[in-house]
Amino acid sequence: MSIQQALSILLKTEIVLVQTLKSVDIVVLKVENARGQAWVVKLYPFHKSESVRKIAEIGTYLQRVNERFPELQLQSNTNDGGILFDYGLARSTGSDLRWAMVYPWISHLPEQPITVELCAQMGRVMAKLHQVSRDFDRKLPLTQIDHHLIAAIGPLARAHPLFQGLKEATQTNFQSNLLQLCATMQAIGYATEDYGLIHSDLHWGNWLQTTQGLVPIDFDETAYGHYLLDLAVVCNEIQAILPPDEQQEGERALWAGYKAQNKHIPSHWSAYWPAFKKIGAALYLNWAFAPDNAAVLEVEKVRNTAVRCVELVATP
Repeated sequence: MSIQQALSILLKTEIVLVQTLKSVDIVVLKVENARGQAWVVKLYPFHKSESVRKIAEIGTYLQRVNERFPELQLQSNTNDGGILFDYGLARSTGSDLRWAMVYPWISHLPEQPITVELCAQMGRVMAKLHQVSRDFDRKLPLTQIDHHLIAAIGPLARAHPLFQGLKEATQTNFQSNLLQLCATMQAIGYATEDYGLIHSDLHWGNWLQTTQGLVPIDFDETAYGHYLLDLAVVCNEIQAILPPDEQQEGERALWAGYKAQNKHIPSHWSAYWPAFKKIGAALYLNWAFAPDNAAVLEVEKVRNTAVRCVELVATP
C-alpha cells in the first residue's frame, strides 16, 4: 500500500498530492485532494505514542478555542479529537510503524523576523488560550510541568561539557538558584488563576504568520503548568532574537498585549515574574542539554543562547 492509498483511506478522499514538509523523527506531510482541500499529516513513530495520546486528549480544548476565538485557526483535530490510525507501511515504504494525526491546512505567510508589534500579538493570543484553559481546570488527564522538571535540569547541566566550561561561581549559583526556582513554583501554588492548560513550547518556530495575525501551532507538549511559564518561554525567545536595544520594549509589548486581552491578571504575578523569566531560561536548557539534542549546541546561536540562559539562572 502506498502513502497516497493509506491517506486516501484515512481521509476518505482521493489524495493527489503528498508533499514532505519535515522528515525527522516526526514526519510532517502536506496532502491535498483534487478539489484543493488540504491537510497536514503528522506521522509519529510508536515510541512517541504518549505525544499522540496527549494531542487526542486536548482535542476538546482546541475545539473550544476555535469556537470562542475562530480567528486563531488552530490546528484542531478532526472528528472530535483527532484521527489515529496504525500506519503500517513498513514493507512498501521502508518506514517503521507510525501513528498519524490529521489537521486542517492553515495558509500562512513566509516567516518574518520577530518585531515588537508581533510580541504584542503573541501576548494577546496567549491570553486567549489561557482564558479557555480556565474552563477545563484539570479535567483532562495530561502531564504537569512543575518543580520536579526544573530540579531535573541540574543533573543535565552538570553532565554537559558546555556547562562545565563556565566559571565555577556560575555553575554553583546556577545549581542553588534552581532550588530557589522550584520553591517559587510551589509558593505561587496551583490555584485556577495561576495554573492550568498551557502550550509550554511557544518558541518562535511554533507561530505561523497569517493574513489575520499569528497562529500558534504544535500543541504536542501541552500540559498543566503555571500560565507565567508560557509568557516566560516567549520572553526567552524575545531575548534571543530581538536586538539588545529592543528587548525591553519587546517584553513590555508582550505584557501589554496579554493585559489588553485579559483584564484580570492576579496582582501577585508581577512579584513572581523575575523568577519565571529564569524558569523560562531553564526550560530552554532542558531542551539544549538533553542528550538526544547534542548536535543543536553546535549551532552558534543555540550555543550562545544556552550560555545566556545559564547566566540568567545563575544571576542572584
